[in-house]
Amino acid sequence: MHSLHDHIEKELQQGKSKEDVYRELLGKGHSVSAIESAWKAAHARESSISGVAVMLILGAVLVGVGILSFVASNWDAMSHALRIVIILVAMVASYAGGWIVMRRGHSATGRALVLLGTIIFGAGIMLVGQMYHVHTHWINAFNLWLIGALAMMALFTSISHGVLACLIPIAGGVAYGASLMVRALSNEGFASWLEYNSWTTASITALASAALWMSAWYLWRTITGHHASLEPITPRAKKWLGRIAQLLFVYAVGNTTQALIMLVVLMGGSPTMTEQVVGAMMVLVHLFVAYWMRGRIVLFFGVASLLGWWWTSIIAIENASHLVAAHAHIGLVLLTLIALIVVGGAHRMYPAFRHFGGIFIGPALTALLILLIVISSSGVITNLWGNYGNQASVLTSWSMTFTYFVLIALVVGLLFILARLRVLSRVEWIGLGVLSLFALVVGAAGLRVLQEGAASSVFIYREPVFTTGGIVWSFFMNIIAFATMIWLAIVGYQRRDRWRVSTAAVAIIIWVLARYFDWIFTYLNKSIGFISLGVVLLVVGYALERGRKRIIASFTHHHSA
Repeated sequence: MHSLHDHIEKELQQGKSKEDVYRELLGKGHSVSAIESAWKAAHARESSISGVAVMLILGAVLVGVGILSFVASNWDAMSHALRIVIILVAMVASYAGGWIVMRRGHSATGRALVLLGTIIFGAGIMLVGQMYHVHTHWINAFNLWLIGALAMMALFTSISHGVLACLIPIAGGVAYGASLMVRALSNEGFASWLEYNSWTTASITALASAALWMSAWYLWRTITGHHASLEPITPRAKKWLGRIAQLLFVYAVGNTTQALIMLVVLMGGSPTMTEQVVGAMMVLVHLFVAYWMRGRIVLFFGVASLLGWWWTSIIAIENASHLVAAHAHIGLVLLTLIALIVVGGAHRMYPAFRHFGGIFIGPALTALLILLIVISSSGVITNLWGNYGNQASVLTSWSMTFTYFVLIALVVGLLFILARLRVLSRVEWIGLGVLSLFALVVGAAGLRVLQEGAASSVFIYREPVFTTGGIVWSFFMNIIAFATMIWLAIVGYQRRDRWRVSTAAVAIIIWVLARYFDWIFTYLNKSIGFISLGVVLLVVGYALERGRKRIIASFTHHHSA
């Protein structure tokens, strides 16, 4: 049993899967019960090693904090040279001790000591900058620290260093946000991040970007078996290192975008145009990397960066003094979410990328339902159209018109292709087509929903005095919202998708409760309103419970069969 246990541990360290190990041992004549017992023992030992590693990492962090606290508490009593000597000795001792311990076979302790050295390295950078009042943007310190952490991560294939490398940019972003808040509170006003641009900052950012790309690439190639590591990597470590590699690719794209923008602006380029052009290029790079490595994390942030670039481009092109009505932007948001849903559905055509569809569909459907519930309320309708809705339309801005045209062409084209290939059911493509038409109507509609002289505020609720057209429009918006939720439930039943069914049920309940407190007191007597909406809740709740139980039962029967 002991030799079998050691053999399984060795196979796991070489990166073999559970199925491969079982197949090999069964071929050698071992019984299933013996393999399972040895597997459980190996898995338990791996878990205990992970617990020890966490303890060692926590100890390294506490020692690092203690050293920094000692230097800070004796700051005035130390000379500049003594402070630097303490930092250097502690850092070199940690690195050397970690290397020696690791060579003796205690890898967890060695990695913890190396992590301590990297923490002290970052503290040393901050200390030197503070002591000698280095005149540069302080974000450079975080980038230099990041480069050191990435080097140690690549050298030792260390999860702890990978986590540290992922946390350093977040810490830098939080510090930058805090500095902006301090400036705002001190009445200095917000500053563009390009205000701190210089050749030094741009160069260090470019160097950090190169380090991110190389370390992410090297780490990804290592865990996929193309490069050898200093020590074998267990399957659990592979999963964590894979997630870290994806996050590093995300950071690499972001840092590269900043570096290119800074360099082009320093050479005389227009900041606004540079941000849009470079942003578009890097969004394409981001999506390419996501599909190349088939990484869900990279794709999620790639879609987020695409949407961010899309909206900043529209706002930048339109000019703040010539923005069209707010409802035109709402319509564009609706159409963008529908486009994401359709693109997600298109992934069903390719088995290798089928799992990517949920990254598009899930967030987009959730956001779509929330938006429909919000914009169908009387208060939001009042503020989107009000007394001025008839003066503005999507057609008043060429950028908005072009954007609508591109999105509609994308949605219609994909819906036609997916319907012909039977990737989408008839219910799905009809529902998405109707929602696309509704988004266009919302964006282009110019109408007066309030009676002359009536007013409302975004912050203070006032019962709106709607015109007849405003009342009809309010009911129309709510009918579309409710129909979308029913449509989603039907699609969930067809697809045997428990998430869609449950999401539709929750959305209907929220919508009914929101309308209960919204316009029922305006259009109906209170007692009739209470009774009517109470009955609606009971009927809808009963139907959803009955249908949900049926589909869950069918799911259970399907999987058991």
